[in-house]
Amino acid sequence: MKTFSENKNEPIYSISTAVLLLHISVHTLRMYEREGLIIPFKRASKQRLYSRADIERLECIRTTINQMKIGINGIKTL
Repeated sequence: MKTFSENKNEPIYSISTAVLLLHISVHTLRMYEREGLIIPFKRASKQRLYSRADIERLECIRTTINQMKIGINGIKTL
């Protein structure tokens, strides 16, 4: 039987799964990466993988941007 990892830091989500969970575009997720807001795990094949902790951090970032109307530069200073 396959068990779900309890480790929130284990990189398990592909970029396509992450954008579906977050309801954002691949472009937006990559922009957050370029801006240093998130650093995904990268396999040797260059495939990005995100952990549950990464998804939670991005959910918090999205909430802050949308509800508090804070831009990327404001998020960086938090």
